[in-house]
Amino acid sequence: MIADYARAVESRDLSEVRRAYPGLTPAQQQGWKDLFQSARKLKASLTVTAVKVVGTTVEAIVTGVYEYDNVRTGRTERLPVTFRAILVAEPGGWGWRLATVR
Repeated sequence: MIADYARAVESRDLSEVRRAYPGLTPAQQQGWKDLFQSARKLKASLTVTAVKVVGTTVEAIVTGVYEYDNVRTGRTERLPVTFRAILVAEPGGWGWRLATVR
């Protein structure tokens, strides 16, 4: 799921991000929109560094970096990130869904 999320971010397409993370909040959507407008060649390198399983819920700590070319300056920029991702099991055991990113 985290790799799917990273690929969606790299696409620079909000609909792809929303598909990977249906719980995208309006504030998160605006943040991605702002980044996508100022970035070219966006690369999302994300790694799950810790996992806690509680029943049908997984809490993952994710660290990484978003690397992109800044449209205004032409310089490559690196944005380090760490966030908590909550994944929940789909009904019937058919996989996982990214429920929360904070």
